[in-house]
Amino acid sequence: MKPLHDPAWHLAGLVAITFAFGGGGVGAGAANLVAQLCALLVMALHRQAFARFFLRKPDAFTVLVAASVLLPVLQLVPLPPALWSALPGRDMVAVSLEKSGGLGWYPLSLDTASTLTAAIGTLVPLVLVVVGSQLAPPRLYWLAKVVAGLGVATMLFGTMHVLKPGFGNLYSTLNSENLDSVMLGTLADRNACALLFGGCLMFLIALPQAHLAPWAILSRIFGAVLLLVGVS
Repeated sequence: MKPLHDPAWHLAGLVAITFAFGGGGVGAGAANLVAQLCALLVMALHRQAFARFFLRKPDAFTVLVAASVLLPVLQLVPLPPALWSALPGRDMVAVSLEKSGGLGWYPLSLDTASTLTAAIGTLVPLVLVVVGSQLAPPRLYWLAKVVAGLGVATMLFGTMHVLKPGFGNLYSTLNSENLDSVMLGTLADRNACALLFGGCLMFLIALPQAHLAPWAILSRIFGAVLLLVGVS
């Protein structure tokens, strides 16, 4: 299948763009927008995959995916004053609202901007899960290799930032502390970077190991070592 029509290539491109632009968190809305728009494009190209995924007989995996997406969305739904004020942690907020004009309909979340960002942030993983779940095993293995390779590339990019402070960090202005000696890669947060490397390492380990050429075995060992160093 030609790359232009291959869903695996579409997902690989989405992953690459997300690695490059999607690591800034709440403080990098414009960069995140690039990743989310690309996710919407892939979703539009594979809308039939979404129909097959959610309209088929529900199973535990479908329910888990739907619940993960709906969790932040439901926290933005306004609730009646009686129900909202009875929720835990609302006492002080309710008192201040009463003094400033009275209670109204408010969502479950007390930080709607962050919750909305979290809800929008589920778009890229949703597209990857839905479209990726319908790939043939060989194409899925190829995509896992791409993700692991991008993780290694991100680690090498972050190494340049550590060795040469100020080099290439896209989100250095978002950090209030000096993180020149911390591995960040293309992300704004060290914890997110460690989680990214850990996930890429699991992809690398999960790939089939049988019938590999010696150079392939060495490249996987080299990539695993780099990702372990990046996590530590």
